Amino acid sequence: MNRMHLQVYIVLGCFITVIEPVGSLECKVNKTFLVDDMCILWMDQKTTWQNAKKGCASVGMYLAIAQSTSQILEMVKGLPPNSTMDAWVGGSDIGSDGVFVWDEDQSPVVEEIWQFGRPNHFVGHDDCMYVTMEGEGKLAPCSGNKNALCMYRPTKPLNWFGPNNSSLCHCLDQTCSGNGTCSGANTKCMNGWFGPGCQLRSLSRDFYGPLEDLGDNNDTSCTTISRQPLYIRLRASSFFTWLRIIVKKPDQLGGFSIYFEVSNIKVLCQGYKKLPVDERSIDIICQDGPFFVDTVILEWTGEKNICSVYINGDQNFALLQHISLGSNSPPSNSSLLAVDGRKSPEDPCFQGLPKTGDQHWTLTFKRQKIINEIIIYRKPKSGGYHFMDGFLVFGFNAKGVMMFRYTDPGTHGDSPIIWILTEVSVPMKKIVISMRHATAKRYLELCEVEAFGACAAPDYGLFCEQRCDSRCFRRECHLNGLCIQCARGTLESGECVPSPEAPNSPTLVTKESSVSTKCPTAKPTSERIPESSQLIKLFILVIIVLSVMVVALTYKVLSQMNEEPKNTEITVKDSIADPTKVPSLQKVASGLTQQQSMPSTLPPATEKSTVTITSAKSSSTRIP
Repeated sequence: MNRMHLQVYIVLGCFITVIEPVGSLECKVNKTFLVDDMCILWMDQKTTWQNAKKGCASVGMYLAIAQSTSQILEMVKGLPPNSTMDAWVGGSDIGSDGVFVWDEDQSPVVEEIWQFGRPNHFVGHDDCMYVTMEGEGKLAPCSGNKNALCMYRPTKPLNWFGPNNSSLCHCLDQTCSGNGTCSGANTKCMNGWFGPGCQLRSLSRDFYGPLEDLGDNNDTSCTTISRQPLYIRLRASSFFTWLRIIVKKPDQLGGFSIYFEVSNIKVLCQGYKKLPVDERSIDIICQDGPFFVDTVILEWTGEKNICSVYINGDQNFALLQHISLGSNSPPSNSSLLAVDGRKSPEDPCFQGLPKTGDQHWTLTFKRQKIINEIIIYRKPKSGGYHFMDGFLVFGFNAKGVMMFRYTDPGTHGDSPIIWILTEVSVPMKKIVISMRHATAKRYLELCEVEAFGACAAPDYGLFCEQRCDSRCFRRECHLNGLCIQCARGTLESGECVPSPEAPNSPTLVTKESSVSTKCPTAKPTSERIPESSQLIKLFILVIIVLSVMVVALTYKVLSQMNEEPKNTEITVKDSIADPTKVPSLQKVASGLTQQQSMPSTLPPATEKSTVTITSAKSSSTRIP
């Protein structure tokens, strides 16, 4: 979808107006026009002042503000031909009787725009302001029915690229090629972004002083560091997935140890994988997590000439995805305003009103994604955000099974930004944000929704359009297509190749030592169930054990009968009087099945692993 052709529909009664909520400063779309760098919309469906306010808000706009009579006249000039009706604007004295201010920014209404002799507030109920076709401001009861003028401030067009122009350019000079490569004079990414197409968010805070080069987004400026460890503070507590290290010389890529600071405890990353990016860069994945961390610690021996360090914060997959509302909502709406890439307080937002009842905002990915974090932006408000208290967030997979749920605790009343960690690492197809039993005072407002994560196997690549090789374990690839772990082959620099000793049983070749060791056979984990062949073997084993027990018991009974024929009945009864002496098939199978299905990758029950798991589950939101 071309970003400049997004359209949003306002439904006012049975009248539909088409607007372009974001885009160029030209405001070319039907009934939307530019006045003093502001886009103006004429609502030609009569309604009350409050409903007009809600109608403007539903498309990310607000009732118009005017600072002069000439500005009002410019608005009037842009109206459709034969428009002779009065129109509501944003002025009122609802907050303080007799004090007229603009509803959007609470600035005073200037005297110049009033009709001579106004505001005349002796009537007592004339609290809302409208303008005439002559450019004059007047008052009327807020319950009256009039047309309305909506307004919003457009911003410069964003630079989009990729399939259907659905990826946002993060190059420093906002010049991206079709694949996201920075094509301008300055090829650096914006601060806080790195990787292919500058699409990966970096969680590391800015570096200062002698270490400034590590965070300047310039991978050619390097710093010699002999003093270690190197502490890398994250912008906010998050789950660690992987990090990228870029050095000046290829021979300095080895010898790193990674630790995490988890609840003020230093935890070693013991089972990490190093995947090459190029001759000077590696990505390091820690597989014995997950770790909910505040700080990443790097240690090494000797001197290192390090150019950049990035802590991966994933890619935003919410941009311009398919959005829908609940079944009772209008067929077309402004819901795309929450995924248009604009987070400025002046940009338009999605608002659930005027619909009341249950409000459901649903984002659907084209293909499933692993979503680790959801961020919700709201428009700054002086009165707080308690109108969104109790909202819900759900994550569903492609089969409609709920994989994640978050319930707002009502503690974000003063924050325009909400961070939500999903605490799961499973594929998701849909994200739903809901407000149940919404009212005029309790509703959804979403200025921007971001969903950071990674491609779900077997997908990989910048746009998740490539498929991982079947030789990779579970067909899971890193961003660059290298296997994270081999299935049955040899893992050499991230690629699976046959093993000379046993072609069907791979070896793991490390880049540092070039020593081959047997790659472990794929075993079931807590996320997998035993394969059918294993279940068959287990069942056969249980049958054999039970058969031997039955034969032994029968032999014992027959022996006793031969020795004491007169007491046969008593002997038989005695031998089976305690039924627990004969294990049932169900009990044996259940016990063995539970043992067989225990995860093979659980960490030892040490203090370190206990702290890690507890920390990862301790919070689902964060404040920076």
